[in-house]
Amino acid sequence: MAITKNVGRQELKVAYVDINLADVTTGVDYAAMSLPPNCYVDSGYTVTTEAWNSTTSDVLDVGDSASQNRYLNDGNIRALAALVPLVPTGFLHPG
Repeated sequence: MAITKNVGRQELKVAYVDINLADVTTGVDYAAMSLPPNCYVDSGYTVTTEAWNSTTSDVLDVGDSASQNRYLNDGNIRALAALVPLVPTGFLHPG
């Protein structure tokens, strides 16, 4: 039996945003990127390229307008080179 390719599939898209300590305020939500309607969030992560050294815990939530922490809740961004995966994967982002 031959394998039939799915010609109707969508190509994977990659997006990233750089965030600096001076860019954020505690307890404030920021729109960092727009997702296309009806897309799946297949995977993702945060990576710390410069250690944060504020006087409080340095954590990041990643979500959308329906859920502030849908993809990541309190991901540690204090440690240098920390790679924190987003979850859940495979979420169908509403339009």
